[in-house]
Amino acid sequence: MVLAYNSYMEVNFYSLEELNESQLNSIVQMHMIALPNSALSNSGIKNLLFFYRAVAKNSSYLTRVAIIEGRCVGVILLKNKTSFLKLGEIQFLFKILSTNILKMKFFMIYDLIVLFFYRFLVSYDAWIEILFVDEHYFNLGIGKKLFSEIISNKENNFRVFLNYNKKNLIAESFYRKIGFRKTFVNRRIVIVSYTN
Repeated sequence: MVLAYNSYMEVNFYSLEELNESQLNSIVQMHMIALPNSALSNSGIKNLLFFYRAVAKNSSYLTRVAIIEGRCVGVILLKNKTSFLKLGEIQFLFKILSTNILKMKFFMIYDLIVLFFYRFLVSYDAWIEILFVDEHYFNLGIGKKLFSEIISNKENNFRVFLNYNKKNLIAESFYRKIGFRKTFVNRRIVIVSYTN
């Protein structure tokens, strides 16, 4: 299915908590397509829907969903560093890891250690957990608008990190274009940072 987008279509932004169940389900479907190899996707649709519902209720997340003519076309989830993991998040992470631990190889465990180091020991203000756009809406500025929308009210020197798979050349190009700089690279992951 190919969708047409033109400058007359208005992009509206909503938080996850403002969405109805049908829209949440469409985000889950988009997530499964956009991030098929992520631990969240591998945990299954039911767990992924649980994750998005939990994030919608969690005040430590800042969320935006781009909607064009009633269709969800992109999502960004930003988690503030100042908030520690809550019990529900710890339980969910344990559930994800326990369902995937047998599939993990040594280098994946190494990647988790690196991410843990950056997430909990490096100085930053927030971490972008998820940012993706429906592939039918690539190269239309939706990702850039989502990012701008979520950091628009942040103070100067607001520092945000995120990570992506090194093989994802689309992500690499996108993050470079909007001003992210590489801070860590290994065989599988890239960690980038942005300071406004």
